[in-house]
Amino acid sequence: MAPFEVFNLGNSNPVRLTELVELLERTTGRKALRDPKPAQPGDVPLTWADISKASRLLGYRPATRLEDGLKQFVEWYRTTSPDRRA
Repeated sequence: MAPFEVFNLGNSNPVRLTELVELLERTTGRKALRDPKPAQPGDVPLTWADISKASRLLGYRPATRLEDGLKQFVEWYRTTSPDRRA
């Protein structure tokens, strides 16, 4: 048996990549440089985190909305990054 545990962390609600990019654009105030490509072998149409193990063993219960978490992350990044232009 491995001396560690692996946990999926997320909110169990799938988000389209385009939606995530749009949220990041609004949050950062910057336009993303997009270069769309056709689906690649192995790409899956939908994924999400199965948080049942983290919930059961850690009491993990996500409570932060994606938009709010992105805003908090961008604020943190801008205050800690040496390149403050991000």
